[in-house]
Amino acid sequence: MEGSRRRDPQELKNHSHGVCSNIPGSPPTPESQNPGVRSTRAIGRARVIASIRTFLEASHPELGLYDLEDLRASDVIRQSVELVEFVLHLEDGLGIEIDIGSIGENLITDTFSQLADRLVAIAENRP
Repeated sequence: MEGSRRRDPQELKNHSHGVCSNIPGSPPTPESQNPGVRSTRAIGRARVIASIRTFLEASHPELGLYDLEDLRASDVIRQSVELVEFVLHLEDGLGIEIDIGSIGENLITDTFSQLADRLVAIAENRP
């Protein structure tokens, strides 16, 4: 994306929500407690679904996505490079960092509905 830059995770960690994570006794941040997704702000389920929709409408306009929540990434994404683009799109659009290693196979086997719930829960630091 032209004009956007990836922010250094340490920069985000030190400046997110006005909480300095390096101050002793400060509350733990989502970044420090969950290695799967690093978030600088809370995300909602509808926002995740909207981001997925935006990606799929641009990359697969032939699908006519009126209800994508029952689809899986594996139903529409056929190449690994497209999966990487999908993850980058979600990271940029949602302001989170997704650790593919932590989410693992769920990234392609979960429905988009399940994936949205998973990303929201991880960003909110819920199990």
